[in-house]
Amino acid sequence: MGLTYHYKFRASAARRADELERFLKTVELQAKEMGFDPTMVLKAEFDSPERQEFARRLTHGLVVRSEALKGIEPVKNQVWSHNTTAGECRLIPVSGVALVATDEDGAETVFGFFKYSTTLKDREEREIELRGAGPDWVFEDYVKTAEPRFREIVRLFMEGGFVEEEEDDFAEGGSCYTYIPASRTIAEIEIAAALEKPLEKLSKREFLKAYCSVAYLYPGFHPDDWEAWTGPARIKALLAEAWRRADKGEFKDGELYPYPATKAAIIHAGGCRKISA
Repeated sequence: MGLTYHYKFRASAARRADELERFLKTVELQAKEMGFDPTMVLKAEFDSPERQEFARRLTHGLVVRSEALKGIEPVKNQVWSHNTTAGECRLIPVSGVALVATDEDGAETVFGFFKYSTTLKDREEREIELRGAGPDWVFEDYVKTAEPRFREIVRLFMEGGFVEEEEDDFAEGGSCYTYIPASRTIAEIEIAAALEKPLEKLSKREFLKAYCSVAYLYPGFHPDDWEAWTGPARIKALLAEAWRRADKGEFKDGELYPYPATKAAIIHAGGCRKISA
């Protein structure tokens, strides 16, 4: 696939579509100032085959894997693809709110939020729970460019408290990954899962999800002072491993000092920053 800039957004299921639409319209104004033209913010229900086909222009859908999906045949117009052997399907969104920004070359890039069903019906009308799908608004995509304007737009989503993951292969010195938990509970789960395994055996992404979760849970923590830190003793193993990896050159500065996760915790604690047009 080559070098990419990847972003993943998440908004609470409690967020109303019109609220997300207002947020995207404020982002649209700044996208216009950056030179994107034309731009468009749309809100849609994908409740017909024609609208579902239009949704293909906006999102790749949501990939869900489950043993329950093996050997079944879904009812039409719920999925774009289904691998009955692997138990994997690509869900069609049921609704979405999106900003479409067009650059000087006529290429469209989408930033937004989409909702998916948490269940799926098979041909016998049995309802199958989809554990990989949740009630939240989600979206992820990537661009194959180092163009800073795309990163500026993602920063606006980060200021709103909507960024869950960001990975930039174009970063100086190599790929830089940031993870932002959706809540304190999720952060605690990530940390607990990491501590159940030998930390040195975790992949870089697995480890950073736990490490960024520490920054999210403890906003006063600073990596340089980790040895004197008075937080939970069990967390110190994660901090020591972070410095071991950093000393070996495995982490970029933006990974060792995960400021976005710390900032997101403050935003989430007060509710996502509301921006009005």
